[in-house]
Amino acid sequence: MHKLILSILLLLPSFLVYSQVVEEKKEVRENPTQKSSACHSIQGKPLAFIEVFQLINLSREQYEVMINFHDPQERSKYVVGEGYNIQDAKVNIEIDGVSTRIASSQAIHDKIRLKLNIFSLNQVSEGWHCARITSHDKKTVLAELPFYSPERMEAPSNQPIIKKLHPSGGVAGDTIMVYGEYFGKSIDKIRIEFLTKKGENLNYWKEEILADSVPYTLSKEEDPKNDKKITEVVRFSIPGHPKLNTFSIMEWLFGKRVYIRVLVNNRPATLEKFTILNDNWRAIIIFMSLLITIVFIGTLALIIHQKQFYALIVLDTKTNMYSLSKAQAFAWLVVLLGSYFYVAICSGIILQNGKIPDFNYSLIGLMGISVGGLLTSNYLDNKDEEIKRNEKPMLIDLIRNPEGEIELPKLQLLGFTAIAILIYIFNLLQSNVLGGLPDLPSTLHTLLLTSQGGYIGGKAISNPNNSPLKKKEKNKK
Repeated sequence: MHKLILSILLLLPSFLVYSQVVEEKKEVRENPTQKSSACHSIQGKPLAFIEVFQLINLSREQYEVMINFHDPQERSKYVVGEGYNIQDAKVNIEIDGVSTRIASSQAIHDKIRLKLNIFSLNQVSEGWHCARITSHDKKTVLAELPFYSPERMEAPSNQPIIKKLHPSGGVAGDTIMVYGEYFGKSIDKIRIEFLTKKGENLNYWKEEILADSVPYTLSKEEDPKNDKKITEVVRFSIPGHPKLNTFSIMEWLFGKRVYIRVLVNNRPATLEKFTILNDNWRAIIIFMSLLITIVFIGTLALIIHQKQFYALIVLDTKTNMYSLSKAQAFAWLVVLLGSYFYVAICSGIILQNGKIPDFNYSLIGLMGISVGGLLTSNYLDNKDEEIKRNEKPMLIDLIRNPEGEIELPKLQLLGFTAIAILIYIFNLLQSNVLGGLPDLPSTLHTLLLTSQGGYIGGKAISNPNNSPLKKKEKNKK
């Protein structure tokens, strides 16, 4: 018993020392604000100081460095060239002995700062390190800065996944939504990069970062296809950086092709294609869709060799009058055909997403109402040849009967059809058509269906061929 107590007393100090060491390591691990004292190579005033040294891509060990020289003449010794066309940066950067290489470089326009993208040749361990910038021959230390390297992935981890980008194009200031998973819990650790794989300023990975952005919301939403599955949504705005919003002639017409990369905790997701548009892109696409629609209808007119193509389509040959049901069906055909060309151009030529745009069910229902009214009206219009007029067809025929009387159901149908077409065109031009055709509200559907039913019902009642007296005369004959 005495030996047991004596052993415990001898081992107790060891446990206390071990626990203290563990607590100290834990404190250092959990307190990244405690800086390292490894940076002590410079004696006297340094030639420059490191303004920025931050990790931007953990999978590539890629860092962004900004060096600020105290004297512009000193900068000219280590940098050849100005602006965005630096020929050579005669500096060497190490992270506690780990060598790095410059991926791309560009100078700030005040001529005293130098911005570099570098990548380390070996993995930098977690913890505090010293970033040291020296001359190319490593004899002169220009600047030093302690920085904290975050935890590395030592096992398979959840990388951010992008499921959908909506819409996949837009102008500076537009809101873009990114649907995916593993975006984390902190919006401050999410960054969005816009980059290109074309041009003369490509870096080590054959890409150039044009601009970056930070999200303003991070939320979770239920998947409409699966209620039990939650999708994370990140919303951000397209930045107005000059390099991102400078267009060539072809890019001004059809958009600028770039890529979007989402980084969460410096871990990147896959690249997604994106199209940057100019402020006048709507007018360009509207002009193209109108031109295609006119060419399409003109081609039909040439095929049937008729100059008065519209008059032939809406004319009722039995009465020599313009038919309201035909005019309504043809008007909706032209509007919906033009709007579909509008969306198809955006999807196929502008966004180039390889998807056929959807023709939503509300518009299909609208076409059903229009075509159904036309077929029913033709079924009821079984008129005799003796009521055919010899007068020239006039537009007022759309709201009057063969006897010259104004019919209220026709007037009502014409008015509501014109209003519905104007409302649809207005919503089409105001909405973001890059996301698809806008839906018609159900109340407008009901209004058109009611006016169409009143028109068909009035025609069925007022048609002289459907009266009992007319049927009796036909039976006698």
